[in-house]
Amino acid sequence: MNYLELVQSISKVNYDDRTNFVCRDRLDAIAEHLSGTNWKKVNESGLFDLYAIDGKLPEHAVVISTHADCVDAITACFTKEVDDCWLGTFDNLITNAMAMILMLENRLSQNVVVAFTGDEERGSNGAAEVAEYLRNHGCTLDAIVLDVTPMGFDENAYFSIENNFWDDAFGKTVIDAAKSADCKWTFVPSNVDEIPNYVPAEAVIPMKAWPDESWRYNDLGVHCLSYCIPTKGDMHNNDGVLIHTASVAVYMDTLAKMANALAEK
Repeated sequence: MNYLELVQSISKVNYDDRTNFVCRDRLDAIAEHLSGTNWKKVNESGLFDLYAIDGKLPEHAVVISTHADCVDAITACFTKEVDDCWLGTFDNLITNAMAMILMLENRLSQNVVVAFTGDEERGSNGAAEVAEYLRNHGCTLDAIVLDVTPMGFDENAYFSIENNFWDDAFGKTVIDAAKSADCKWTFVPSNVDEIPNYVPAEAVIPMKAWPDESWRYNDLGVHCLSYCIPTKGDMHNNDGVLIHTASVAVYMDTLAKMANALAEK
């Protein structure tokens, strides 16, 4: 399958009741793709599915956290090509797919784990359960939260770094990965009055970033960021949103660089 077909194959709804997933259609499709790979599911309960290479949790885990819950207004998921864009119900289907593709292509290091979470649209309790689970199993963690964003699409940005809840060592690693991409990208801070001096000024959108799972990880003392793909449209309905087709490969390449570099810290 090509990338578009892979996204289409998991374009299914997923719902939770804030305690458990009550519809797992998308999660089941992801699990089917990953069956037979070296990515093994180490948790499938509550509000998250967690995968690790060979089923082994590392001492320090870099968590790629991508929420799989749909808002109730989305009753059917789809993905299709429209000119030089993809149109689809991408919150947060598109980053679920891109995390899965990196797993299928064996592009993530042993210290990276991938969590498909629930309850992001309300309280991000899935993220909290991931942090609790890993800590209960003796792991420390950093997190890369994947999401869509309304920022940067009209500026032809291929990705957006938002919600910089980090120390400088973490942040410099993230920004170095972003700067290695040969494309336009944006930075939307968690605090407009405290923008790190190592972030290129031309990338900055001086607005406070939207809330997502990163806010919950930050509350729990986890260094994290939101790594987003720019979209255009209303992300919370059946009509879907647009993403630039060219951003897909760049987003995945940069995510792999970022996660693997953080895993080596």
